[in-house]
Amino acid sequence: MQQGNLILRNAARDEGYWVGVLLATAVVWSILEKSTTEDALAGATCLLIAAAIILRLTLLRRWHIYTADWTLDDEKLTVGTRVVPLEDIDSVGLKNGTFTKGSLYLIIKGRQTMRLAALVRGKERDASIRSIREMGWALKQTIERLDGTEDAEG
Repeated sequence: MQQGNLILRNAARDEGYWVGVLLATAVVWSILEKSTTEDALAGATCLLIAAAIILRLTLLRRWHIYTADWTLDDEKLTVGTRVVPLEDIDSVGLKNGTFTKGSLYLIIKGRQTMRLAALVRGKERDASIRSIREMGWALKQTIERLDGTEDAEG
């Protein structure tokens, strides 16, 4: 049995925050647009965006980061509370993100696709990338070994 600890980024939570900021800005804009001057409207929008950035970089700095233990044996992969039978996995691969420079994903395709995102920046970035690569490599080797065993038996 192989095991380890992943340091991951919750991409949906991270990106959802900024979508929420955009929506809040649009709502403020639409409410104030009819009752204030353009300068006041621009000032309120800038203030809202600045407050969102400050909030994200201070109080919510680590809210999108989480850790998950993983274990792998000849029958299943367990990541946190998710259990995936190895027979349900079709492929395993690392992929660079499209929109964020330096982003890396471990994609496990199968009956249910699992996308695990490494941290993009920060002190734990290197450890996060290393942990994703280690688990991906272990999973790929185990699947290849088991496929080789099945081919030899068949």
